[in-house]
Amino acid sequence: MWQEGFVRIRTETKRLSIIQIAGEMFMANGFAAVSMAQIAAAVGGSKATLYGYFSTKEDLFAAFVVELGKEHFADLLEGLKTEGGPLDRLTSLGERYLKLALAPDIQRINRMVIAEAERLPHIGRLFFDNGPGRVIGVIKSHIAELKLPNGVFADDDEAANVLKALLDAGLQEPRQWCVAGALTAEERRSAAEKAARRFLLLARSDPAPLA
Repeated sequence: MWQEGFVRIRTETKRLSIIQIAGEMFMANGFAAVSMAQIAAAVGGSKATLYGYFSTKEDLFAAFVVELGKEHFADLLEGLKTEGGPLDRLTSLGERYLKLALAPDIQRINRMVIAEAERLPHIGRLFFDNGPGRVIGVIKSHIAELKLPNGVFADDDEAANVLKALLDAGLQEPRQWCVAGALTAEERRSAAEKAARRFLLLARSDPAPLA
């Protein structure tokens, strides 16, 4: 029995090692430019061994996307304020989000998945479910905990997407297309606080029709 457990651990360790090495190659060269033969050579085994873990390069890339999502989702939650007033809590959330969303490796994987999503829609779905979809879930749960007035929002889903849009505004696209550099910690905090203040103003607005 202990031998079976040891084999499973060793197999999973090897699998994660393959994902890490392949992921580094994908990030450095792009998905299309990396072959299974190159990955096998970098891993240090035969192609047959590699195919024993992943039947296609697409499957390996999908596994990399899932593991990357797990890693960065943990980063989003680390150090997040769960006490204090709405402005402090939303600013803390915004800072963590911007640090994650604007990180160079996240921007690179975004571009890579966008390039492949039309041809491989299941990878686009995996990336969304393990990345943006989970982030929206965190934002939604934090907004729900604050018990804010309904304001102009139909529900917490809409509120979460509005807050994310306010955080992204003017920051996401310039970095997506490599025309702006990284933000400093001070710039992230300032941007997060500005977005949080605007969001709270909307949450307290009169939802009556304009006409």
